[in-house]
Amino acid sequence: MTAETVDPSNLGGRPGDDIAIRRKIADTKGDTMDSFKSLKDHVYQYISERINDGSLLPETKINEKMVVDDMNISRTPVREALIQLATEGYLQSIPR
Repeated sequence: MTAETVDPSNLGGRPGDDIAIRRKIADTKGDTMDSFKSLKDHVYQYISERINDGSLLPETKINEKMVVDDMNISRTPVREALIQLATEGYLQSIPR
């Protein structure tokens, strides 16, 4: 499956809006079905792919602003994805 970049302004929203992006995915039978993926899910995938490919090494701090700038989205979905990754044990949340 290939990754897509979607400009929220083309979907009736403003850049940075937390909107669900509709895409087609193939199911196990080879047919396609509609699926919705939130910006939080995109960020989750973005960070988890970097963990899996070795771009983010253990003990590396993740800069929220860097992710916001790289993905051109608001901070809320980034924070939500970081919270989910920490809850699942992939990241450690260290309070200030």
